[in-house]
Amino acid sequence: MENHQHSTPTFRQTVEQKLGATPPRTTAAYALQSLLDTINAQKLDTIDGHTLRMWTASMLIDGKKPATVSRYLGTARALYRAHGTQPEAVENITTLLDNIADTAGTATEARANLAIARTLTSRNRLSDEWPTLAAFLRLLYLPDTPLAHIAAVTTADTAHWCPQVADIDSSLSTANGRKYLYPLGQGKVRPGAIERTLTNAMQQQLAAAGMRFTGGFSRASITAIWVAAALDAGISLPDIRALVGTVPPAFAPLSLVEAATIDEQQRRHIICRVANTICSHTNRWYALRLRKSADIEQLRKAILAHPAITLYYPTRTEVRKEGHRRITEQVPYLPGIAFFATRPHNVRPLMARIGNLAWCFRTTASPASPYAPIATAQMATFQRYIGQFTPDIQVELVDTATLTPGRLVRITGGIMAGYEGRIVDIDTASGRRMFFLSIADHTAARWTAQVEDIFIEPIDEK
Repeated sequence: MENHQHSTPTFRQTVEQKLGATPPRTTAAYALQSLLDTINAQKLDTIDGHTLRMWTASMLIDGKKPATVSRYLGTARALYRAHGTQPEAVENITTLLDNIADTAGTATEARANLAIARTLTSRNRLSDEWPTLAAFLRLLYLPDTPLAHIAAVTTADTAHWCPQVADIDSSLSTANGRKYLYPLGQGKVRPGAIERTLTNAMQQQLAAAGMRFTGGFSRASITAIWVAAALDAGISLPDIRALVGTVPPAFAPLSLVEAATIDEQQRRHIICRVANTICSHTNRWYALRLRKSADIEQLRKAILAHPAITLYYPTRTEVRKEGHRRITEQVPYLPGIAFFATRPHNVRPLMARIGNLAWCFRTTASPASPYAPIATAQMATFQRYIGQFTPDIQVELVDTATLTPGRLVRITGGIMAGYEGRIVDIDTASGRRMFFLSIADHTAARWTAQVEDIFIEPIDEK
């Protein structure tokens, strides 16, 4: 089908003029306002078939009946004719509508299930039901993970970059030599039987919690809950389409939307953003800057009064001579910079109490912006390797605004083995590389380490 495009301002003016001449509170007025909102919200340069599919999907997902959407599209078709344009794009959407059932009921059901899912994140983790609920939550946080993958998950598979997933996996014991995090009889039961048993167990526990699954329970039922959370988080339809893979029946209109092209970093960002709307009480790391009038011991004493908060002040041991005496002291890697871990809702009350000693980094320079959580995976790597740093490795705070990001890589050997991130080469000949721990907008901790080329493995960005 030929794709007819128009200059957005010209077409917008046509819509605005028609809307101004249309009696209010009529189907035509509602249709024109909806179309105008889509044009403005998407900040489009052109109006084409893709735009109309986006508009159609948005209306259906918002709960409009297919019959109402058809009438809205009829209004758009008439406007296309008035604008001197062939209406094939609209007619194509109308044809697609014939194959889309009314999913408003099941979408509402998915949103209701989301509210219940949020309560499950605080369930008793020592109960016999917890491993099954943990499997459900893991599938919920990672919408592109197949149900069959749960049986194969080990500690090496934990997505440390997502705090909620790391928290769920860490709640499961691997005592007594157990290899897999989720005890499902691996090695004794066929994979197909494991999936059926897990599916039935999840359905029973979720139904007992109050969830409803019209038409049965499956992996798609969990994906539908994630889509509801993604919409709550303000994720765009193309991005949602890219993450879910197979569209769940409850949100069938997503099939009209073309998936966005996203890389691995964007995928992780979206997953974390949605996970935060499902469970916001997972511990996160933040960075503090000590005020000139305060020292670390004062800060440590103030924070120790709050048992729900963990303080981390990375130091190295230095030995110096004073006469005949050998003096051993702990020297901070980042003087005046301390890290603390707590749940997000504890940060503001904490800063109200210790604001005279230190200030917490925010996402931007604005004092109104939220406090900046540090990426969990980066913090874990930083803590893991900083104790292995040799005296020649210096850590410093830098402004990253002018840094050019390097290739996304994984280090497979040497002192930085396991590190994933974007590395900036300092001196290719010497094999020294620069690494960063992102603390806030334009602020990072930086260090260099010897890494041979053979240990650098590029990561494909999907």
